[in-house]
Amino acid sequence: MRTAIVLGGVIVPVIVNSGLPGKDIVASVVSLVVAACVALESVYHYREQWKNYRSTEQFLSREQVLFLTGEGGYKEFKSAQSAFIYFVERCEGAIEAENASTLNVMTLAQQEAKPTKAGKEGAND
Repeated sequence: MRTAIVLGGVIVPVIVNSGLPGKDIVASVVSLVVAACVALESVYHYREQWKNYRSTEQFLSREQVLFLTGEGGYKEFKSAQSAFIYFVERCEGAIEAENASTLNVMTLAQQEAKPTKAGKEGAND
């Protein structure tokens, strides 16, 4: 998404200053795409969500390796059943934390988008 924004921002001045036929329409379309990408990114916070997903994915991969090799916290368990229960609890905890983090990002984004009552009063002064 950011790549499209940056490239679009760089390309528009080049298009406007070129001698291409229909350059106004092309520049307008590219500008519209850039504006739409900026708006979507500010609403959905794709970067923050990706970081959450990525860190959870890395944690789950590491946890799987530790479980399969019997290393880390899994050394202490006498039975495979107990180790598996611990593994599931840790994975579910990580998924729950990621879901809460994503919900938090989305909730904050919605709150930032809504003007507060105090903000409206201050704007009228």
